Amino acid sequence: MVTDKGMPRPVCYSTSLRYVFIHIPKCAGTSIHRALGALHERLSLPIDEKRYHKHTKAIDVRRILGPIWDNSFKFSIVRNPWDLMVSSYHWWLNYAGRYPSLAEQSTRIRNMGSFGKFLQSEFGSKMINERRGNDLLDWIEADEKVIIDFVGRYETLESDWRRICQRIGVEPVVLTTENRVPRAAYAMFYDDASRRLVGERFHRTIKLFRYEF
Repeated sequence: MVTDKGMPRPVCYSTSLRYVFIHIPKCAGTSIHRALGALHERLSLPIDEKRYHKHTKAIDVRRILGPIWDNSFKFSIVRNPWDLMVSSYHWWLNYAGRYPSLAEQSTRIRNMGSFGKFLQSEFGSKMINERRGNDLLDWIEADEKVIIDFVGRYETLESDWRRICQRIGVEPVVLTTENRVPRAAYAMFYDDASRRLVGERFHRTIKLFRYEF
């Protein structure tokens, strides 16, 4: 389920606690991975071993896990897309270069020189961090229908996390802050054109969860 700090994390699920976490990039997933790992350690529960990339989409996780999926509580976290894309941009600038496989792409993004140009590139128009996906709903839908049981929000993470822990029958584990870079409020990075680009790309998420700029 969860590997050591600094190592790639696989799909986050547990047959003992009967949950599956769908990790959308830049939506507090690393903090949740860490908390769930601490939870398993605290309860002396076994860690499941199937290793697929932590950002695998729900439609693929469902196929991979089969009956485990059917018998589990499936959850994920979404985030205001305008905030998310600023966070993704800073991830490329500050973190991605640490991974040899992403060093070249990270350099390309730094050389773009602006957030607006980043949004116009494939990294800002077709990806979140290094993972391809046009809309946040791509991670939790099949045939344009949400296929998980609960979708929390980054903006109400603390209360939603308590609900998740209650649902899987455990006392909440404190969520720590991971991979956060100090920066100005996300609105400061946008002009009318860039605001429109993100709004068009994530229009389904914005409509379903009633996000506003």
